[in-house]
Amino acid sequence: MYCVQFNQLGDWGAMILADALPRATTLAELDLQRNELGGAGTCKIAFALSLNTSLESLNLSSNAIGCHAGRELGRALERNKTLKSLWLGKTNIGAEGLRSISHALRTNSSLTEL
Repeated sequence: MYCVQFNQLGDWGAMILADALPRATTLAELDLQRNELGGAGTCKIAFALSLNTSLESLNLSSNAIGCHAGRELGRALERNKTLKSLWLGKTNIGAEGLRSISHALRTNSSLTEL
């Protein structure tokens, strides 16, 4: 588990972390809770998630990621087949983000905890 909660990574830190995520083949859990992530950093993480083949749990709770990043997470879930848990409490992803994630759940059979 890689726990970096409460570290004020912001979008810049999230982007740096996202660059490594597709190559992180042994990382199973990533906790980014309360890191002041915004939409830009979360969109980059979503793209990396679509390429990652090992991550099973991702916590993005308590970050102001917004609806655009919520839509991108939905798109990532359509491609990612390893993520089992996704935590999105207090992220303000809105109806559009929820709709995108809901749509992804029609084809994603790995996600069991949301």
